[in-house]
Amino acid sequence: MDDIVLISPAKVNLTLDVIKKNAKEFHEICSIIMPIQLYDTITIVKNTTNRIILNTKGLPCPQGRQNSIYKAAKLFFKAIVEHRKGVYIRPAVIITLQKRIPLAAGLGGGSSNAATTLIGLNKLYNTPLSTKKLTELAKKIGMDTPFFLNPTLALATHFGEKVTPIIRKNSTLPKVLLFPSKQKKKSTTHAYKALDVSVCNKQKASTKKLLNFLKNSPKSWDPQWNTLLHNDFEQLYPMESTSQKTKKTYLTGAGPTRFNIIVKD
Repeated sequence: MDDIVLISPAKVNLTLDVIKKNAKEFHEICSIIMPIQLYDTITIVKNTTNRIILNTKGLPCPQGRQNSIYKAAKLFFKAIVEHRKGVYIRPAVIITLQKRIPLAAGLGGGSSNAATTLIGLNKLYNTPLSTKKLTELAKKIGMDTPFFLNPTLALATHFGEKVTPIIRKNSTLPKVLLFPSKQKKKSTTHAYKALDVSVCNKQKASTKKLLNFLKNSPKSWDPQWNTLLHNDFEQLYPMESTSQKTKKTYLTGAGPTRFNIIVKD
């Protein structure tokens, strides 16, 4: 196999509790995360160069070495050398990103791109790295990156890197409607730094209730569960009052984009 095409999905945080901040400025969280039907497309092609070439199309995103895809590819090829005890494999790939997930919107686009790149390269080179090793590499890029190695409804804990899939009676996930925001975007790092942790982690009981409903209810989604959705980043990105938002909307993550759950009658 000389090429591979993969989709790189966005996500929303149905709940996001920021529990505490440790001495190294890492934030401990508890969050129910759900992939959604918005995705980027990543194409990886082996070639005859001796380098990683990244091309991007669509929405604006970091270029070259600043892009999470490039960082993931560099980590992968370095890990291959270590795994095969010095046997060198040329990092000879052209990666093309079709970008549809907006940057710094709380949708996890960069982390998803990185994880998808790790998965694609591992398949392209006949699966030399274990899931455990891929997770180690993913954590070097971002604590939410491991979620996208297996993007399914899940509970993320610790710093976000401990991911436990939520096994449901109804495997169907609800669709969401996204609402872009005019509020100034912050990087995830700056958003966490700006949080007042003392007023966070007040709705953990709602996370527990929603987790129970998701596991045990035969419904794909019940409108009453909307009352359990919450996000501690509301203090940074309060809901905007516009004519478009006649219903309450919810933050997708650590960015200002908001969403509604679409429930069919």
